[in-house]
Amino acid sequence: MFENGTVRLGAKQRIRLADPLGLEVTYDNARDFAPAAQDIGLIQSRPTLVRLREQGGMEQLQLKLEPRLRSASVELGPKQASWPRDRVTVTIRANSSDGAQSKLTPRVLLNVSPVPMH
Repeated sequence: MFENGTVRLGAKQRIRLADPLGLEVTYDNARDFAPAAQDIGLIQSRPTLVRLREQGGMEQLQLKLEPRLRSASVELGPKQASWPRDRVTVTIRANSSDGAQSKLTPRVLLNVSPVPMH
C-alpha cells in the first residue's frame, strides 16, 4: 500500500526490485552503501528509510517504509453470552503506525463455516 509518500508493508512483505544490477542501497542514516538485493523490506518491523543510488553515484531515491499495522485488539462480549441464543458483539480496533484507525473487513468462522456479521 502506498500512501502519502510512504510504502506500508505487512510483517513479511518485501518490495521486489525488477533489476537491482548496478544499484546500491543503504538504510536509515547509514553512510555506507552496498549492492542492492533483489528485494528489500522493513528492518525489525519498524519504520525504515531505504536509500538507493546507481553504483558510485550521488543522486539518491528515498523510500519510506512503515509497518502496515502497528497494533490490534479484539473484544468479545458479553462475557456470559451463550451463542446462538445470545447476541455476541465483536469489536476490533486496529491502529496503523501513524496512529490512524485502519478499516478492516473481518471474516468470522464457526468451526469452518462462515458466520454472517450484522
